[in-house]
Amino acid sequence: AEEGQRQAAFDQTNIEQMMQELEGLLQEKCHADQAQKEHLDQIMAAHAEELAAMKKSEDKGAKKLAVAQNPVVSLGDVESQLKFAEEGKEEAMKAMEEALSELDATRAQNNSLKSLHLKEVERLKM
Repeated sequence: AEEGQRQAAFDQTNIEQMMQELEGLLQEKCHADQAQKEHLDQIMAAHAEELAAMKKSEDKGAKKLAVAQNPVVSLGDVESQLKFAEEGKEEAMKAMEEALSELDATRAQNNSLKSLHLKEVERLKM
């Protein structure tokens, strides 16, 4: 019976040691898996950045190609913008001329009133 108890204790100790070893191996495996996952995540992120850069470059190329294939539209757009700016300039010049004309009329009226005022002052002095 005593031999059976010793054998049972020995078996229990062996089982506990084996469980600890298995636990250690499992932890190592988990750490290795986590490291591999992080490495793969970095690779995927690098690929995503490369794809984004390629897409951006492709978009720029497509825009340049569209402009190169359709220069008449671009030139037409520029010409219409210049015409619009020229019309705006003409309107601004007309508005400025009208304002100057009004200013001249106001000056003439003020000079006339000043002259009348001075005449009235002279008359009152006499």
